[in-house]
Amino acid sequence: MSAYVSPTAPIIGPAGITAPDFAALQTYLINGYEAIYGADSYLGNDSQDGQFIALIAQALADCNAACIAVFNGYGPNGSQGAALSSNVKINGLTRLIPSYSTIPLTCVGVAGTPINNGVAQDTGNNTLWNLPSLVTIPASGTITVTATAQLIGATVASGSGTVTKIATPVYGWQSVTNGSNLATPGNVVETDAALRLRQGNSVALPSQTIFEGVVAALRQLTGVTRCTGYENNTSTTQSVTGGSLAANSGTFFVEGGTQASIINTIFTKFTPGIATPGSITQVVTDTVGSTRTIGYSTPTDATITAVIAITPLTGWNVNTEAYIVAAVVAYINAAPIGSTLSFIGVLIAASLGGNTNPAVQALAPTFAVASTSTLKKNSGAAASSDVTINYNEAPLTAPGNVSVNVI
Repeated sequence: MSAYVSPTAPIIGPAGITAPDFAALQTYLINGYEAIYGADSYLGNDSQDGQFIALIAQALADCNAACIAVFNGYGPNGSQGAALSSNVKINGLTRLIPSYSTIPLTCVGVAGTPINNGVAQDTGNNTLWNLPSLVTIPASGTITVTATAQLIGATVASGSGTVTKIATPVYGWQSVTNGSNLATPGNVVETDAALRLRQGNSVALPSQTIFEGVVAALRQLTGVTRCTGYENNTSTTQSVTGGSLAANSGTFFVEGGTQASIINTIFTKFTPGIATPGSITQVVTDTVGSTRTIGYSTPTDATITAVIAITPLTGWNVNTEAYIVAAVVAYINAAPIGSTLSFIGVLIAASLGGNTNPAVQALAPTFAVASTSTLKKNSGAAASSDVTINYNEAPLTAPGNVSVNVI
C-alpha cells in the first residue's frame, strides 16, 4: 500500500518537484470548509472566512515555493544567489567580482605640464574617467594613457571621440580625446544567468572533441569576455560569413584576456600540426625544443545602433528608459562573436528592462515594446530585423547608441 500524500504537499517525482499553486490550495480548503459547515456557506472574497482561507492558502503556497527552491538549489540550473555561488565551486569557479572599465585617452598640452589626478569627461553620457595619478606631457606635446572609469561596471564611451572634456582643468593641458576607442568594459557583479553560462562552459573542458575543449578553456581565462572558434578540417579553404577559413586550421577570436594566457592555452590544448592563423602570433618552444607558431585574433567591433520603440501603459515612468537602454546595451555586448544578432532577442531584453533589478521588475509591465524598433550595424541601414554579424565581428554598443522612442 502506498503512503498517503497530502494534496497540499510538494511531490518529488521522476520529472523533479511539483506542488499545487495558490488557486488549487484555495479550492482544496474551500471544499474542506464546505464539507464541514455545509455547501451553502458563503466564502466570497469579501467574507471573513473567505479571507482567512486565502491567508492559509497563501501560507501553504509560500511553504511549497520554499521547498521547491531548496530542492532546485542543489543543482546549478535551479539554484540562485549564494546557493549558486556554492554549487559552481564543484567546477572550480567563483562568482566574478565587479571591476572598472578602462580606456586609452590621448592628452595634448604644453611640454612638461604635470597633470595630477586628472579627470576627463564623456560629453555624450557625462561619464568621468580618471587619468593615472600623475601624467606629464612629454616633449612631443602628446601622450596616450589608460584612464579608469569612476563608476564600477561595464562602462563604455558613448561614441568615438566623445571623451573630449577636461573635467579638472590644468594650465598647459589643452585637450583630451578617446579617438575611436569605446573602452574595455569592466565587470558588474556577475549575474546568476552569466554564472550558469560559465558553469555550462566549464563542463565542456573534458569534452568529446579537442576543439570544443580549447574554446571552453579560452572562455574560462581571466579577463576573457567573449570567444568564438572555427575549425576547418578540410584540405580546402572554407567560406564563412564575411570571410574564409584556411585549410586544415583552427581559428580563434578572443575578446579580452592577456596574450600570454591565450597563447599558452591554445598551445597546451590544441592538436599539434594544425595551423592557428591570426593577427596576433607568437612562436612557442616546447619542453623538447620544438617550435610552433600559435596565433589568434581579436574581433572587429560591429557598432550597433538601436532605436527601441515602446508604447507606454498605465504607470509608465520616464525613468524606465534608462533601465531599457542598460538592458539592451548589456544584451548586445554579450552577444556571441560571429553570430547573427537576434532582433527578437534585443526586444525581449528591452521588455525585461534589466530583470535582475527588483526595481525594474515593478516598472516593466508599464510599457510594451513595439515591432517598429530598429537595429543598425556600423553605417548600414536601420531595419526591424536580425543583424548579420561577420565571422570575425563582435557586436558592440554604448548607451549613446541606444535610444527609446515613445510612440
